[in-house]
Order: sequence, then structure tokens, then C-alpha cells
Amino acid sequence: LGHSVNDQVVAGKSGWLYFDKTLPDYTGENIMSEYEIEKLVRIIQIQSDWLKQKGIKFVFMPVPNKNTIYPEYMPRRYGEKAVTNIELLNKAFADTDINYINLVDLYSRVEDDIVYQKKDTHWNGTGAIIALEEILDVMGVSDLSLSSYIVERKIRTGDLGNMLLPSAGMTDTQPVIEMEKKYQTIGKIRTLEDLTIETKSDGMDRDVLMFRDSFANTLIPVMSNLFEFCYYSRSVPYDYRILESRDFDVVISEIVERNLTDLIHNVPIMPAQPLKDPDFKNSEAIDQKMIIQIEQEQGLTKISGFIPGLLSNEIYIEADQKIYAAFPVLTEQMQERYYDENGSGFTLFLNHPISNDTVIKGFIRYQDNIVSIQSLSY
Repeated sequence: LGHSVNDQVVAGKSGWLYFDKTLPDYTGENIMSEYEIEKLVRIIQIQSDWLKQKGIKFVFMPVPNKNTIYPEYMPRRYGEKAVTNIELLNKAFADTDINYINLVDLYSRVEDDIVYQKKDTHWNGTGAIIALEEILDVMGVSDLSLSSYIVERKIRTGDLGNMLLPSAGMTDTQPVIEMEKKYQTIGKIRTLEDLTIETKSDGMDRDVLMFRDSFANTLIPVMSNLFEFCYYSRSVPYDYRILESRDFDVVISEIVERNLTDLIHNVPIMPAQPLKDPDFKNSEAIDQKMIIQIEQEQGLTKISGFIPGLLSNEIYIEADQKIYAAFPVLTEQMQERYYDENGSGFTLFLNHPISNDTVIKGFIRYQDNIVSIQSLSY
């Protein structure tokens, strides 16, 4: 038990199959540190605050790995399930004002149905509808029940079954979503795996932007029916420049648990907005320098840097007498340069150039206080 003819598939109990890429999460090998959890929360908080300034609602929905929800069918040789990253996030986000959807909690309340496919990495129709109804609730659409669109069908299973039997696949009876298609795609699409998909319909007067992965494949037909315009993006890092050409009512970030660490290594392409009335004037200056690099990238000014010796996820940059929140993420170039050094990296984008003689100043939260630091070079 636990071995299969394909190394990517873990054969579990009672016919359950699991994806081997989820094993580091399951065993605790891939557990994020407290600092990394705080960093991820900060990265999401900056996006939420930025969108709130624009009057746009933000929803963050990490999707649990299947063995986080159903550990009881895992082979014994992998031991008991460790505390997972998504469970740590659930606790961390409870103390924020972010619209955070806790699917672990929601799925734990489901008693009579399963919410994932036995022979696929993804949720089934039941799991998808539970997630979507929670999104709708956050959007203020709480009087719409979608459960009537769930039907039992014998289907040919997806990824894991096909990995084991590539020529024939496997069949399984699963709850699936069946809904008459009432939306149109804008432009041609090949599959639901396309990098970007745009849809329009006569649905509710809402424009939705969704950063997503393959779990959203099940949601796309339903959401596209429900909302007037939807833009789905698989791009990593998240690219917010689409908001320059279209107004959205809500932005949804959906990502599977096994890929959560991608969010702390990829800086969202999001032109920063100056903080309103920042109270940093009396900040204590400490004897600390930061290394700064300024470059033009994709039509934006990118300011990135590294603060040696200090760990902080709350970093602000002053440029042209305005103060901006920076993502606590090192650029790929600086990750290579400072990989073995202790300290804090940061990056932000501006949608305007800054002059060569601009004095760059930094502010960080250090020992519960906001302190100021000077730039070393750029």
C-alpha cells in the first residue's frame, strides 16, 4: 500500500489516490516558519489594502491539499498528518481584516458527502460549490443556492487516474456540476487551462478578476454564468495592471495549499499607492543601512532592496516625499545574491519614474516600533 506504477501517484486506502507533490506538506517537511507565515499574511494584506483604496473587494481562498482533508486514507508508512501550512494560515488570518475563506473549517463540517475526487487531486462538484457559495457570501450574494446544480455522474477521472492508466484512465461516480452554458468567451480559448480567459454574460452586474490555478476549472463555467464579466488569470506573479484598463468589483486569489510558498517568492506586479497620512515623522533613526536597486521593468519603476541583519515583514519606502508599502519579497536577482545572508528583502513598483537625485528612505517595524533607515547605494 502506498506504491504505484507511477511515482507521482500515491496509492492510498479504499481506492483513494494522492499526488506525491503534497507529501512534503503532509509530513511537515515543507512547513513554513512563523516568519514566513507572517510574510505571506503581509503580502496578502498589502494587496487587500491596495484594492480597498480603490473600492474593490478582495478575497483570499487557499485550497487544502486532498490529504489535509482526508488524511485517513493515506498509507500508514507516511505516518500521522503533521500540522500543515494551511492550518497555520487559518490561525494567522483570523486576526486580520482580510476576507479569508477557511475551507478546512468549512469542509470539516460536511458529514454526509465527500468534497474531493477519490482518484484526482481536485475537489468534486460538492467541494467546488461549497467554496463558490462562500465567495458569493463575501460578495454579498447570500440568497443564491447552487446545490441544485450538483448531480451524480459516472465520469472518467482526471489527473491521478490517468497517470496510472494513461490509455484508458479510470471511471468513478462523482458529484459534478451541470449548468446550462449562458456565457460567451471573449476570444478563442483552447482549454480551461489557458493562461487567461475572459467571459461575458447577462448575469449579475459584477466584474470579477480571479487569480487562480486548476482548481478553478470547475468554477469557471458557473462564475461566468453568474457574473457579467470575468477575467481569469493563471499568471504568477499576480499582475494587477489589468485594473488600469478595466474596473472590477472583486478580486479573488485562489491557490492550492502545496503552492502557497510561491506567494512569498513572487512579487505581485502592482503599482504602489502612497499611504494616506503616514505617521512616521517622529520615527527613531537606527544605525542601519539598506541596499537599494532602482530599475525600469515592464513600463514601471521597480525599487528593490535588502536590509542586512534585520528581520521585518513590515517595510515602507519613501521616494519623492511619498511613502509606500513594500512587499517583503526579494527579487530573483537579489535572492541569488543574498541567499545565505540574514536580513529582509523588499520590492515595490511605481507607475512613474523617479529622479536620479531622489533620496530613498526606509521605515521598518522593528521591536514593535517603526524606525527609519537610510539607503546605502542605488
